[in-house]
Amino acid sequence: MLKYILAGLLLGILVAVPSTYLALTNINLPAEDMVGEAVYLEPDKQVYGSGDTVTVKLVNNGYRTLEYYIGWTLYTWDGGTWVADPKFNPVFPISKDTIKPGETKVVAVFKPESFDFNPGEYKIVKILEDVNSEEHILVEAEFRVGG
Repeated sequence: MLKYILAGLLLGILVAVPSTYLALTNINLPAEDMVGEAVYLEPDKQVYGSGDTVTVKLVNNGYRTLEYYIGWTLYTWDGGTWVADPKFNPVFPISKDTIKPGETKVVAVFKPESFDFNPGEYKIVKILEDVNSEEHILVEAEFRVGG
């Protein structure tokens, strides 16, 4: 189970983040899940324009039941590296949801102008946990804002 810690003051707001997330730099799906991309995030578009709404679904075509915390982490591409910008990552209530094999759930809905996005590349990331093995799985999806 992911535990939350207070990450510190970001823009004057105390933020709770998964403690395991701070220690993780890269997690990949296990090899048996990589075949056919069994678990993944899927944005409804690859490019979003002015006034568009970003909707991201979590798809579980695998064989495992997975838990995840409500919310997401959003990164922007900045000079050759992905950067998590606090202004793109709102505070979410500490609550969980479960996705069973064969299910698809909407896990993010927002308007880019709500966060003052600049045109560019973005990546949304979620950490999932296998309810039986407690193995952590990172899923991500990239999209673009602007032309």
